[in-house]
Amino acid sequence: MSAPEANVRCGNCMEPHHAHRRRMEAAPVCPNGKGAYRPATEAELDAGYRSAFPDGPQPVATFRLDNRADVERVKAALSPDALNKFFGPGGFGMAGFMAAIEEGRS
Repeated sequence: MSAPEANVRCGNCMEPHHAHRRRMEAAPVCPNGKGAYRPATEAELDAGYRSAFPDGPQPVATFRLDNRADVERVKAALSPDALNKFFGPGGFGMAGFMAAIEEGRS
């Protein structure tokens, strides 16, 4: 896969280029059955973004620096060890990270 294909989305299904089945001497097949892969237009990408994030980008969490408990919570959740625990091999992933932020644990 070339570098441009890594970030290109299909205009039919909005899936990445690499998610399409490869065929010999033909365009890749769209996984939703709507035909062959074609690059999405800027308008299609904007519409997909607006449908995924109707209120625009939102913070994952907010912390008050004048609140000692919040400062300890952010240190515990964003320390290198905690991030490795969540996102490293065998980690808890984003669900575990969000739970730790909400509960104030790591």
